[in-house]
Amino acid sequence: MKNFKIGDKITRVPLIQGGMGVGISLGRLAGSVAKAGGVGIISTAQIGYREEDFDRNPAAANERAIAGEMKKAREISGDGIIGYNIMVALKEYASHVKAAVKAGADIIISGAGLPTELPELVKGSLTKIAPIVSTEKSAKVILKYWDRKYKRTADLVVIEGPQAGGHLGFHKEELEKYTEESYSEEIKKIITTVKSYAEKYGTEIPVIVAGGIYNREDVQKVDNLGADGIQVATRFITTEECDADIRYKEAHLKAKESDIAIVKSPVGMPGRACDANLLTFRTLADFYQVPVFAIDVPWNQTTENVQYVADQLKDLKIFLEKNTGKTISEDRLKERLACSKRTLENYKKYQQMRADRYVPSDLVTPLYAGMTNNILLGTAEEEKYTQMLLEDIKKAPAAKGKHIYWMHTIPFWSDAVRQELCFSEKAQIVGCELAETCEPDFDPENPFEAMAERMVYHSLNGSALRRIEAGIRHAKQAGADGAVWFGHWGCKHTLGAAQLAKKKFEEAGLPLLILDGDGCDRSHGGEGQTSTRLGAFLEMLGGAENE
Repeated sequence: MKNFKIGDKITRVPLIQGGMGVGISLGRLAGSVAKAGGVGIISTAQIGYREEDFDRNPAAANERAIAGEMKKAREISGDGIIGYNIMVALKEYASHVKAAVKAGADIIISGAGLPTELPELVKGSLTKIAPIVSTEKSAKVILKYWDRKYKRTADLVVIEGPQAGGHLGFHKEELEKYTEESYSEEIKKIITTVKSYAEKYGTEIPVIVAGGIYNREDVQKVDNLGADGIQVATRFITTEECDADIRYKEAHLKAKESDIAIVKSPVGMPGRACDANLLTFRTLADFYQVPVFAIDVPWNQTTENVQYVADQLKDLKIFLEKNTGKTISEDRLKERLACSKRTLENYKKYQQMRADRYVPSDLVTPLYAGMTNNILLGTAEEEKYTQMLLEDIKKAPAAKGKHIYWMHTIPFWSDAVRQELCFSEKAQIVGCELAETCEPDFDPENPFEAMAERMVYHSLNGSALRRIEAGIRHAKQAGADGAVWFGHWGCKHTLGAAQLAKKKFEEAGLPLLILDGDGCDRSHGGEGQTSTRLGAFLEMLGGAENE
């Protein structure tokens, strides 16, 4: 495998370091790789998260960080090849590309969608462009489009195979379809397509293969297929130069092959990730010197998958009996599940009755309901709690002000939220998604299947759309006039689904406010923006009409 050129620069090592967000591949890693002779890549995904004003003005913070991370990289490797990975799916894609060009990017690599407008965005600059493709079809589509519309072609092409991480250009089913042999043929077809455009434009277009490249043998395989270089990402995470937090690096060092899971990325594509949840429990098991049992909950909601989980729960029963020396009574399980069913039915009735009532609320009680309806579900205490709720709601006065349904955690520490929604006649929180994660339509007489059904059909299991649809259903049940989608900074699932949620809620006739912030730490501030945005949202709903 020979070294390849990007513009007037040539690699000393035919390797591109893959872009990894958020905050994994920044200026330090990219600069270090470039210094060593490869191509260093900075990811622009929420790149400005460490900027002081990120919560108030993320767009400006991200653009500032794009320039700042390139400066860091250039300080490490002034003449090295340094570029950016910019996802097409980003809301601010165009502005990120322009900022990268301004920062002096040697190359921009774009995936998570086809970068149809990329040539126009870099027009007049020296920045080179490279699409990420996964199939012969996608390669033909983007190269043909650029050829016809812009009379130009790619400067480099990255082939991201089914073994890659990130945002894969495959359906989940296709990941299982491709074998090493069949995808090798796909790579050959893509290379042939690329070379045809290289010939047409009288140039060279290096083809770089990514995905599952860990050792010399892997490199040799793609070299034999005709690739000009490789792209590697995960292998760089545990290096000293990587910009990731040390705890993230340690998680990878401790991970086992069984910890790798197919997940749905925030942009809606399948991807590979180290399952941090599973790793957390394995670490706890090691710390306390106790055995661990993991349950695999499938993505799809089918009767077959319910039975698959039920069988695992039966194995869990045996596991617990063996390690505790205690017998688990199936009759007792049936009693607990019957109690759970009654409790959830009570809570559902309460929420329905609440639609016509005024029940002032603080910022903790809705979260408390999330705890009781999950952790304490199946206990006599929790059933009694919901019975008391039903008794109280009958005595409540007629509805006042606007009803707000809250999606995700509530920043209970926030004075801005407290001022607008705490014990207020103007507007109240009438429900929180964390309190309504499963429906009371299971059969307690089949305890393992009932528990499995609750797990498989859990609203937070699977795609963001499933969660959104449940939120809309429960918001309408509580008579909500609008909803708040709280984008807690630590939750990628919530942040990534925000725009889809807004679209779906508003299509259902429920205005939705996307409110970003920290649900746990008051030191991150953002109170001024929270007050302004929440106040404006309530005013839009007509929240002051009953004052």
